[in-house]
Amino acid sequence: ARHIHSTLGKFEGVSGSLGSDWVLGERAWPALRRMLAACVGPFLPQFAEDAARDAGVAGCRAGARRVEILGVDALFDQDLRPWLIEINQSPQLMPVHGNDIATAAREAVLEDVLR
Repeated sequence: ARHIHSTLGKFEGVSGSLGSDWVLGERAWPALRRMLAACVGPFLPQFAEDAARDAGVAGCRAGARRVEILGVDALFDQDLRPWLIEINQSPQLMPVHGNDIATAAREAVLEDVLR
C-alpha cells in the first residue's frame, strides 16, 4: 500500500503531498520499493520463522494470516533518490484528535490491511 502521512508543511524547504496526489509518485515509488526490498528483504525469513513460532504459542488456527505493519520514514532528494530515515515496527495507527488528515491516512492503512 502507498500511504503517506507526515509532518510536511512544518519544515522550510520541504514540500510534498499525500499519497497518489504526488505528481512525481510514479517515478519515485519504484526506487523506494527497491530500497525497502534491499533493507527489509534479508529479514523476511526471520519474520516468517517468528510468525510460525508465535502462531503455535498464541493458539492461532491453521491457515490464519499474520500481518506485520511497518512504518517507514523516508525522504526523497531532488533527484528522487530515496533516503531511509527509520523503520518502525507496529507504528501508531490510532486516530489523531484534531487532525482529520492524519486520522484519514491511518484509517486508509487499516482498510488496506483488512482487505
